[in-house]
Amino acid sequence: MLKGENCGGEKRMEERMGMIGERTRRRSIRRMRSPYLIKSADGADYDESEEITRRPGSLSQYACVDLGYTTATTTIKCLPVGSYRLVQYRPGAYVFNPVNVGSDDLMEFPDTKSGELVSEIEDFWELKPAFRKHGFRHKRGYLLWGPPGSGKSCTVNLVIRRMVERGGVVILASNPDALAYCLKEFREVEPNRPLVVVWEDFDECVKHNGPAVALSILDGDNQVDNVVFIGTTNYPERLDSRFLNRPNRFDRIIKIDMPSAEARAMFLRNRAGDTMAPDGTDLVKASEGFSFAHLKELVVGVWCQGFAVDGVLERLRKMKYMPKSSENTNTIGFTDEGGCIVQDDDDAGEDSEVNII
Repeated sequence: MLKGENCGGEKRMEERMGMIGERTRRRSIRRMRSPYLIKSADGADYDESEEITRRPGSLSQYACVDLGYTTATTTIKCLPVGSYRLVQYRPGAYVFNPVNVGSDDLMEFPDTKSGELVSEIEDFWELKPAFRKHGFRHKRGYLLWGPPGSGKSCTVNLVIRRMVERGGVVILASNPDALAYCLKEFREVEPNRPLVVVWEDFDECVKHNGPAVALSILDGDNQVDNVVFIGTTNYPERLDSRFLNRPNRFDRIIKIDMPSAEARAMFLRNRAGDTMAPDGTDLVKASEGFSFAHLKELVVGVWCQGFAVDGVLERLRKMKYMPKSSENTNTIGFTDEGGCIVQDDDDAGEDSEVNII
């Protein structure tokens, strides 16, 4: 065989293998599902209008590090406006998991502690220069307490709605270690973004995780700026006195009591269209001491299901529940004036009173 006699066959084989390799490479690119428009190196065989999206978490770009560049997944410059829970996805690392907090049917009661708090927090975001002028962090903490159903969660959701309208971020916290980790990282990325941290059932959180990290977040090494902390509890007497008797942790401790007559009337007009039942019963008077949950059931029972008013009221009165204080606590009790008598942790036997609004 003369040299070069089979060159044509070899060339055709190379072309065929090249086509197979190219098709394989294109299939591989499609499996990657890139968000960018892909094109071959020589500009052939690719449709520039072909748009493909990547799988979540796949590598898509490079991140700048001290020594150069490293591969990274898709990134964004700031968190989308909304509420988040902190979810651990591997040891020592957490994600901001978006949570939909329903707020469309919330009602605002301006002449209540709830309404006052929402307005105060709104004003707080405009006071950063004043805090800076006097050398303070732009930070506030509120502890809301009261019986179940009094409106603490409703108040929190109103604050969340206002925060979303402002373009900020809300973290719904439960694990202090996760919160400390994520607050530090969040502030490195977004140092000036308005932030609300919500700690519902704060006493349970401290009970299960201990007070140390929570204290350091509120008033210690893990503090951050431009933030409002809101804790809620049905049982303030269960909390360590260090959370209650020192401002700059919870600066204000506010009782959210059962709805007033004005609030009950507003709720009934909004949901039922009237404060009088079909049989002529004055439901504002008849619902004294009812929570918002009781009022909702009152409207459902009378107007939606058509039950007799007396029967619904009697059933709901039997469901009224007032929690009992925990027996195992450093707190001795609550005064008639709304203050709290606590036993000093450092000097047992010496009591001090904390004013609770």
